[in-house]
Amino acid sequence: MRLFKNFALVFLFIGTLASCDGMDATYKEFIEEGPIVYIGKVDSLKAYAGRNRAMLEWQKLLDPRAKTAKIFWENRTRSTELQLTDKAGLTQVIVKDLAEGSYVFEVCTYDTHGNSSIMSEVPCTVYGDVYEKLLFNTKVKTAVFKNDVLTITFAASLEPTFFGSEITYMSVDGGDKTVILKTPETQIKIDDFAGNRIIYRSVYLPEETAIDYFYSESDEFEIK
Repeated sequence: MRLFKNFALVFLFIGTLASCDGMDATYKEFIEEGPIVYIGKVDSLKAYAGRNRAMLEWQKLLDPRAKTAKIFWENRTRSTELQLTDKAGLTQVIVKDLAEGSYVFEVCTYDTHGNSSIMSEVPCTVYGDVYEKLLFNTKVKTAVFKNDVLTITFAASLEPTFFGSEITYMSVDGGDKTVILKTPETQIKIDDFAGNRIIYRSVYLPEETAIDYFYSESDEFEIK
C-alpha cells in the first residue's frame, strides 16, 4: 500500500512539472510576440445625417501617437482613411456616395508602427430620393398684392421636420429672387414683387442636426 502511494506521488510530481513547462512555454510565447499596445481612441464621436452622405465629427485626440484614422461602415466592408494633424481642434469628415438607410460607423486610430486603438462607433441615418418623394408642399392660403406689397400667407405645418417655405418670384430688377419663410412664421411680405405668379416649395430638415435640406415638389400660385 505504501509502495502504491509512493508511485502516486511520483506521477503527481511529474505531472506538475509538465504543467509548469506548458505554462512557461505560453508565457515565453507571449513575451516573444510582445504585449498588445493600444493607442488613444476617438472621443466624443458624432454623426450628422445628409443627402446620400454623412458627416462624422470628433474632438482633438489627446494621444499624440495617433497619426491616422480609419472609418469603417457596412460591417467593415467599406472604409476611408485620413491623416490626423496636431493643429485640428475638431475633426470633421464627409463620407460620400451612401445609399439611403441606417449605418453604424466605426472609427479606429493608428500610430506609425501599426498599433491601433479600440473602435469607437456611432449610428447614423442617411436620406435621399425615397425620403424626399414623401414630402408634401405646405399650401398657400392667400396671396394679396396691394400698395406695391405682396403678402403671402401659408397654411401652418404640424410636421416636426418642416423647416420653412421657399418662394421664388420676379423682382423689380427683372431677375428671379428666392426667399425662405422659416417656421413657425406663416406670413411674409415682399416689397419688390413685379411678376404675376410665385413658385413655392416646402423645405425640410430630416433631423435637427442634418447637414442637407430636402424639398417637396414645387407649386405655382397666380397673383391676381
